[in-house]
Amino acid sequence: MQSVDDLRSLSPSALRQHIQEVLSDDEEWEALLHPALVTTTFAALTGLMMDIDSQLGQRRSLQGARTVGLTKAEAAPLKAEYESWRTRALGFRRLILGRMDLAKLVIAECQRQRQEPGYTPPGQPTTPNAKRGNHNTQSLYRLAQAVLHHREQTRDAGLVPAPHDEQLWQKLRTLSAYSTNHGESSLRDWLERSMHPPTPTENEA
Repeated sequence: MQSVDDLRSLSPSALRQHIQEVLSDDEEWEALLHPALVTTTFAALTGLMMDIDSQLGQRRSLQGARTVGLTKAEAAPLKAEYESWRTRALGFRRLILGRMDLAKLVIAECQRQRQEPGYTPPGQPTTPNAKRGNHNTQSLYRLAQAVLHHREQTRDAGLVPAPHDEQLWQKLRTLSAYSTNHGESSLRDWLERSMHPPTPTENEA
């Protein structure tokens, strides 16, 4: 795992490449979401999002051009290849969105901490408050993930939840979170969008 100083020394293109490689590795993101780096990380994620959206649009147009004049049977292999790529691309896009949402939470926490006594600007030795804020944001996200997993596993197993289970799961509905694309929504909806790939729609095909 690279240190914050190592990551800050990377060029913008090298940082984007690193982020792309570790997008699903939670351990690597403690450094990437560090207050001294989180704004740069968010900018790199925004660039990745623009790239994947551009690729989705280009491949959609190319797919239409490739199948012009072909019979349904002739176009089937090309369609299967395209749908396989598109499913992977949408999954990658979903991971980017999830990391962008986490980065926005950390940025918001940093903005709040600027109002506190003893605040240290990013790039200088980090205050205990800033370190705790970054760590706590990630810990709370993982805790909420665990609650959602517990809910899903209980229902998938066909078990009858106890009242205290229902009370815990209800918190996923009553607590809210902010996301890049959807604004404020319930914690449950936000987690489900960040943990599960979206269902492809005709408009995205």
